[in-house]
Amino acid sequence: MLISEAGYRAGCHCKILCLVIRFWWILIGVIASWILYFFGLKFWRKQKHTSVHLEPVPMQRQHVLQLKHQPLPQCPPQGAGMWRKRLLKLFVFLGILMSIWLFWHLNENTFLKRQETLANMCDERARMLQDQFNVSKNHVNALAILVSTFHHGKDPSAINQKTFGEYTERTAFERPLTSGVAYALKVPHSKREQFEMQHGWTIKKMETEDQSLVQDCIPDKLDPAPIKDEYAPVIFAQETVSHIVSIDMMSGKEDRENILRARSSGKGVLTSPFKLLKSNHLGVVLTFAVYKADLPPDATREQRIEATVG
Repeated sequence: MLISEAGYRAGCHCKILCLVIRFWWILIGVIASWILYFFGLKFWRKQKHTSVHLEPVPMQRQHVLQLKHQPLPQCPPQGAGMWRKRLLKLFVFLGILMSIWLFWHLNENTFLKRQETLANMCDERARMLQDQFNVSKNHVNALAILVSTFHHGKDPSAINQKTFGEYTERTAFERPLTSGVAYALKVPHSKREQFEMQHGWTIKKMETEDQSLVQDCIPDKLDPAPIKDEYAPVIFAQETVSHIVSIDMMSGKEDRENILRARSSGKGVLTSPFKLLKSNHLGVVLTFAVYKADLPPDATREQRIEATVG
């Protein structure tokens, strides 16, 4: 593939070089014709002027008398000069047409080459982003398994906010397309009061009437989450997104739909693009569900929803 492409480009460059050489030869021929015509006309005029002044007066009179009795022949140099002028105009016209065609041909080749280069760059960038996304996705899935094993599988839990924040910050290079990761715990309404007393803060609502508070993401100024069957407050977060701790992810429209789809499918789910909290940048949220350790691999949709812990 690379050899054939290199041979094709070499052939194109060779053709362009031949066209340029031919154009220069035509241009040199036009210039040479013009020079020959100019010097020939100048030499002919000089010869005519010299012959007129050097002839003696009697010879001139005799010549005039002879011309009176003879028809005047056409002057060959004048006809030759007209022919040269027409030929010169033809050469100039052809040279202009050749220049325009050569410019169009070279410009078209340059445009096609740039278009091909841009397409290759876009394809390479798309492949790189796809690889980075797959790496980030696999690492987030590994974090979900880590939380399931060391937080829900241990009593007491082996993970707290400090441990989770330090670990995710040190492994940020494994997730090149993410600005941060967080873990939201599934809390039923019957355990909300106990949960809030245990953590020392109230579950906050993501959406509020004052949208400036949401975009600035000041948890202390956000409203408490309304009464619902279940909540998903963030309990662990990377330092870069620590401002979302205590916010109920089920209170956001995009996040709620994402959570419901993720826990029923058992796969990573992406939201549609929307403005992220605090940074106000356009982005997406990738969600993985965390299940109990005893969930079978071939679990049904209802079993996955029931076994979801975060």
